[in-house]
Amino acid sequence: MSVVPKCDETGCTENAIRVNSRCRFCKLNFCWSHSENETSHPCLTASHPETNRDGFEFEKDPEVSEILRYLDVHAIKQEVESIFPGHVCNYVGKPQIWQELPRLCGNYNYHIVLGFADGQRWAMRIRLKQRKYLPPEALIASLNSEIATARALEDAGCAVPRTWERPTDSQLSEQLTYFYQEFIPQGDCAIYTLWTEPFNQQTKIFIRNYAKFMIGLEKAHFNQMGSLTLTENGSVTVGPFIEKRTTIDTPPYFLGPFNTAKEAYLAIIDVRLQQTLNRSRYKPSRELLHYLVLLEVRWLVSTCAELDNGPWYIRHNEEDTNCIRVTNGGAITGIIDWKWATLTSKGGAFAAPFCFPDDKYSEGLNALGVRELALIEAYRNLGRPELADLVRTGRKYHRLFDVLFRECVTLTTLNALRRAFLGLPDGRQGLPQTLKEWIQVAKQNFSTDEHLEEMLERSEEFVKNSNQSAMYSEHWGLK
Repeated sequence: MSVVPKCDETGCTENAIRVNSRCRFCKLNFCWSHSENETSHPCLTASHPETNRDGFEFEKDPEVSEILRYLDVHAIKQEVESIFPGHVCNYVGKPQIWQELPRLCGNYNYHIVLGFADGQRWAMRIRLKQRKYLPPEALIASLNSEIATARALEDAGCAVPRTWERPTDSQLSEQLTYFYQEFIPQGDCAIYTLWTEPFNQQTKIFIRNYAKFMIGLEKAHFNQMGSLTLTENGSVTVGPFIEKRTTIDTPPYFLGPFNTAKEAYLAIIDVRLQQTLNRSRYKPSRELLHYLVLLEVRWLVSTCAELDNGPWYIRHNEEDTNCIRVTNGGAITGIIDWKWATLTSKGGAFAAPFCFPDDKYSEGLNALGVRELALIEAYRNLGRPELADLVRTGRKYHRLFDVLFRECVTLTTLNALRRAFLGLPDGRQGLPQTLKEWIQVAKQNFSTDEHLEEMLERSEEFVKNSNQSAMYSEHWGLK
């Protein structure tokens, strides 16, 4: 299975670029040469680009039909009863038609509900293959990482669901990539969406309980940096750093483990730089900007002493709190969905969750929001002022995640990233006021980079030959 889709241009055999390859109008994927070629891709110039081609919308039908075909109810019952001896599985919620599955389908997993005679419930968590262009080895790596992370947290006494991997003697199809996980006890449990809730006494109680959870998480720490994984005998160890998309195109598809967080981030940055040079990562109009951004991030990371110091702790890495189950009184009954958890420095692990900053964060301000201040207060009240300090200084990790992993590259995020790493105040004067100015400053800062001249020449050539040069030059600061 290809790590990235092939270019949809007729006759082209190249892979599509890794970032934003799929047109939101025609739904087709394009390589570096065709993504911004007006002849190949008429959406670029049409007034109503959605009418240009009969685009292909991703459909779950083929894969879901395959899953339904391979779901052997009898084999599932036998398997879970062997894992959970003394308990009778009396229900497997296999949909009869694939259209019933959307309610059980997330962005990355399908869930089949299992019931036991004593009232307990599990989920069979089946990893989605089709949409994310992950080869089987990478899918299995991400699955094993989720299992290992949940197991490490359970061993540390944290409120997470118990998890069981596929038995080695499983009779189910090898086409199914899955594991089993118990449901968090329901009671008055609710999914807590922090950013839609008013900040009130219940929110403060929840944040205090979140601080208690994190104090428990502190017990799980490791001497290498990466993501957790399973050994052949099922024990937890540190493996490669798992990303949502493969880091590299060949096995083992991910990098690591590493000795330090700095070593990990620099290795990922260097791969992204090389992919940019190879014309395999970004569109032609954006690659100079992204190349300079990667050089900027590399410099900031390389000068951050905090990233040299272990041990390394677990970071959930989801961008919301839908994964946190909370009672109406604010008590946390469990935290689920650890599929993208990685290890990081203690400062990174104990920085506030990504959804804690307030609306001013999206405006580029690094000042702490009311929920972050409440988390600081909670740690202090629990006798952990050093963890409160990690929240206070944790903004650099939010900004690093935005730019390096989410690849959210705007003037706002770039200036905020620099201020966060260098400890500069929000009102700092002298930072670039336009993206064009940012690029000019970056070109001066990294003028000694051995490949910058090549990237500048490619940028100039693209602008000269593109019918959309005026638009690209203004928006991406190419001139």
